[in-house]
Amino acid sequence: MRMSQARKFFFRCTDEAAGRMTELFDFVWPTVSALVFARSKSYKYKDMSPSERRLALTKAFQSPRNLRPEYRDIAGLKRASLEKAFITSDWSNQEQIVARIVLINIFAIYEGWLDDLMDEIYPNPRTKSQDNIRKKMIDSCQFYDTSNGKKNWTWMMRQLGAANSLVMAVCFGKSLREKRYYSGENALKLLVCYRYFKELRNSIIHRNGRVNQYLETAASNYEKMMGPDPLGTKMDPPIGVGRPLVLGQEVTLSLFGVVGFNDIVVRLMTTLDAEVGLTIAGEDAIVRFLKSRINRRSVSGDRNVTARRMANEYGLVGLQDPAAFIQMLNGRGVRLP
Repeated sequence: MRMSQARKFFFRCTDEAAGRMTELFDFVWPTVSALVFARSKSYKYKDMSPSERRLALTKAFQSPRNLRPEYRDIAGLKRASLEKAFITSDWSNQEQIVARIVLINIFAIYEGWLDDLMDEIYPNPRTKSQDNIRKKMIDSCQFYDTSNGKKNWTWMMRQLGAANSLVMAVCFGKSLREKRYYSGENALKLLVCYRYFKELRNSIIHRNGRVNQYLETAASNYEKMMGPDPLGTKMDPPIGVGRPLVLGQEVTLSLFGVVGFNDIVVRLMTTLDAEVGLTIAGEDAIVRFLKSRINRRSVSGDRNVTARRMANEYGLVGLQDPAAFIQMLNGRGVRLP
């Protein structure tokens, strides 16, 4: 049986969500590069007559000679308006489409991950009371203040503190809180940025891309933070728009700024993943995992080595107190092999 590789995060759902983020951005820039290349290649057809231009574009991009066999039967390929895509449409318009797709998907991944993470705290089946608290927790992870009447990050940290596991803190607190993107001290600052981008996303999803007072307020709050390293990331803060916001007018997104926002989301994910992992929910996750497998390769004549191997089997490195870890496992019905 093969030993598990170390996870980047405590919970599997966080690894999976981070993986989906990576897939998104591995797709975005090559797609932009391909689109820009196609537009550049098509420029030489610009002054042809419409019929000549269509024929030339079809020959250049859709001719079976120029396509590998596995791509020739892609549904809808021949319906593409190449003239519109590569010549008559401005790149600025296409950039907006790509930026909107990226922004919407970042929030889809993050909010879906929040839902999965809360399942680690309150797994099914849940009581109605637990379900209500779970929903409040999901909301609280997206707000830095309580002016909207919802719970905020500070409230969430108090909830996690009340469920804190001393054993998990002693055993894994150092390794989890020293991760590159862990941002416990700067989380509230990051959430000011998050709210700004969330209102940008809301304007696109719910308001036909137009600026309203919620977005203006979020942008103003974000702008007030600007200064040297305002988010504590040692990087320039992401700016999501290409020109100033004007109430009632359409938002112009910055693709580079939207992509930069991904760094903020990963920092929030890393921080929450660690803090939830250091609660009783973290103990539960490890115990469920170890009870579900039999791994004889963890056995060693040294109990401390065995404990570290069992932690590694879950995917954790940096176990600080093997004796405390063993005691916790024994108390939860997990015996050393």
